[in-house]
Amino acid sequence: MLANNRKIWHVGVNTLLISLGIAIGYLAMEVIFLYAIIPHLSLEKQSRLPPGLRPLAQSSKNGLLPHHYIAVLGDSYANGNGDWLLSILKSLGNPHFQSIHVLHEKTGRDVVSYGESGADSIYGLVTEPVQFDQYINHSWLLNLETPALFIHYFYEGNDLNDNYERLKPFRRDDGKLDTQKLYEPRVLDDFIKNKAMFYAGYFDDIAPPWSGWKLKYLTRNLFLFQFLCGGLDCLTTNKRNPPSLDRFKNLNHYSINEVMIGETAVSLPDGMQGPGMELDEEETRASVWVFERSLAALRNNYPNTPVIIAYLPSTLTAYRVLSKQVALQSYMDRGNIFSTSEMFARSDRLAAMIRDASERHGAIFADTRPVFRQAARKKLIHGPKDWLHFNQLGYTILGEEMAHLVKNFGF
Repeated sequence: MLANNRKIWHVGVNTLLISLGIAIGYLAMEVIFLYAIIPHLSLEKQSRLPPGLRPLAQSSKNGLLPHHYIAVLGDSYANGNGDWLLSILKSLGNPHFQSIHVLHEKTGRDVVSYGESGADSIYGLVTEPVQFDQYINHSWLLNLETPALFIHYFYEGNDLNDNYERLKPFRRDDGKLDTQKLYEPRVLDDFIKNKAMFYAGYFDDIAPPWSGWKLKYLTRNLFLFQFLCGGLDCLTTNKRNPPSLDRFKNLNHYSINEVMIGETAVSLPDGMQGPGMELDEEETRASVWVFERSLAALRNNYPNTPVIIAYLPSTLTAYRVLSKQVALQSYMDRGNIFSTSEMFARSDRLAAMIRDASERHGAIFADTRPVFRQAARKKLIHGPKDWLHFNQLGYTILGEEMAHLVKNFGF
């Protein structure tokens, strides 16, 4: 009997020691994976990381966790979509391909982009920073500092259209905006805080059929395991699809848009983006209101972090347009042919509205249109594959302009 008890005890101790050794070994592999492997993953392999961890794989910083860093917010322009990205998608390393890399090179500062394609102002200014902050800081092994500076890319080409789409809860049965409800004090703020904060967010998308504590502690850790089984979606359901040229297939018609590049008239494709020409006065005002209240939420969430709002031109307003009319991308099926003079007047008015909203909340407004228009007088800054985003020259100019602002304001 005593011998059997000793045997059972030895088996139990050995099992415990083996389990402890496996646990310690796995923890060591997790640490190695985080700090030695993730910063060098190729873009293709980064897509297998948990979405909340992907910003830490960016090559625009000096280590895994950024320090005293600049956080870039926005949509596909903050994400770096465009010809530069398309040209390096199959690269084995983790090369540079957008403005955050140029900003990092010019300033020596750590830069992280939280950009996501299709982001409106709520998602870009509120959801993005809060999601990544909370996701990463839920980990046992990681601790993310508060950004030293936010730069938000407000893209004239479709941000207001995206903001208008987010106002569906504020529409009446006839489809018109319920302006009384929308502008009632704190109504939109409460919507942003309580409903829209995690809209289409990583907390909502990560939904294995487990209890809350397992969701919290397993999906915010075990990053190596999630990476290895990422193709099977065994812990997460959110996957990032690589950029595709399929959505640009209707940008192969050249009927109206003509611009001057150097001394040569150049035809550009129909369907390039303009400054929200389809939105009427009420819709425009409401969409700018979404931006303003989103900016107010960002300032409330991060009261000690300064903010720069970089106003980016829509694709066609960056050029010297020769044609009297332009063919633009349509979001609302209200027509796509507009007067060139009206397009540029609209651009000026939207810039003024965003500038006023930015300054009301203590943000620095930076109008990048002049520097892009100067460059576009000599060379194309979009395309020739993806005409909806900057090419390498365009992103280089953007990164250099942001570096200039950071240095000038002493951030």
